[in-house]
Amino acid sequence: MALGMLLACALAVAGCSLFGGKAMRPQPTQPSGSPTAVAAASPTAMLPSMPTPPLPSTPTLPPTPTPQATPTPAGLTLRYSFKPGESYNYIGSTVFEFEPAGDSSPLRTEAEYTYTLTVERIEGGTATLSLRYDGLLTSNGGRRGERRRQAANQEELRALGMRVQVNSQGRILRLEASSEAMSPLASTLQRGALFGVELPERAPQPGDSWQSTSPEGTSEYTFEGTRDIQGRRLAVITASSPVTAEIFGGKARGRAYTTLLFDPAQGKMVQMQIKSALRIAGETVRGSSSYLVKVRARG
Repeated sequence: MALGMLLACALAVAGCSLFGGKAMRPQPTQPSGSPTAVAAASPTAMLPSMPTPPLPSTPTLPPTPTPQATPTPAGLTLRYSFKPGESYNYIGSTVFEFEPAGDSSPLRTEAEYTYTLTVERIEGGTATLSLRYDGLLTSNGGRRGERRRQAANQEELRALGMRVQVNSQGRILRLEASSEAMSPLASTLQRGALFGVELPERAPQPGDSWQSTSPEGTSEYTFEGTRDIQGRRLAVITASSPVTAEIFGGKARGRAYTTLLFDPAQGKMVQMQIKSALRIAGETVRGSSSYLVKVRARG
C-alpha cells in the first residue's frame, strides 16, 4: 500500500500521539470540575455509505495559534461529547519529506483526504467509532522533476477503514484495522490519543499543563487559553510528543508538536495542526524527515 495512504491514515486520525499511558493530572492542581460523562449506551446501526465526494483542494489553515490567555470560566471541563448515530466529517492534508544521507534523491509525499467518523455505539463510557475514508489523493516524487499523482480507488479506501474505541478524554482504548495491511499500524496506534491530544482530567486554567507517559517517553500538554473564532469560544491546547516509527526499514525518532482547537460547548475537535522533525537510522537507510499535518472539521 502506498506510503502516502499509510501516513494519511496514521496522522490524520491519531495525530502524532502514537503512544500513550495514563494521563497525569494537570499541574498546578486546580479544583476538580465535574467531568462530562459520555452519553448513555444506545446501540445504533452504522450510517449507510455515502457516495465518494470530489476531493477538495488542500485546505488553507491559519497559522499555529499562540493566543493571549483569556479568563476561563470556572468548571470548564474539556470532554468529547459523542452521540450514537452522529457522524463527523474531516478534511486534511499531510506532507512528508525524507532527506537521505549521501547522494540519494530526496523523497516528498503529499496526501489530501476526506474522512468520516461515525459513532456506532456507547457502552460504559466508551464510544466505538468507525472511520471511513471518502477520498484520498497522493502525490509522490522528489523535490524536482516529474511527480506521480494517484487517487485511491474504492477498494483501497475500504482497506484504510478502522474501528476505534475511545473515552471522553480522547484516549484510544482499542483500534481494529479493516485490512491485514493496516494491522501493524493499528497495533502501533493503540493507547494513543484521538487527534494527538489527551484532554485533561480536571478543568484547566490558562497555563495549566499535564502529561501522559509511555515506555517511549512523555507527552506534554498545555492549555493555552481560549480564542474566539466565528462566534465560538475555542480551547487552544498545545502538545509535545515523542515519536518513534519504522520508516523505510530504519528507526525514526524525534518529537511532534501539535496545536488543537477544541469546542468545549459541542465537545468536538475543530482544527488540528502537527509539525515534526525526525532522524532516521538503519542498516540500509539514514537521513532526516519531517511532516506537516493539517486537519479541520467540515461543517
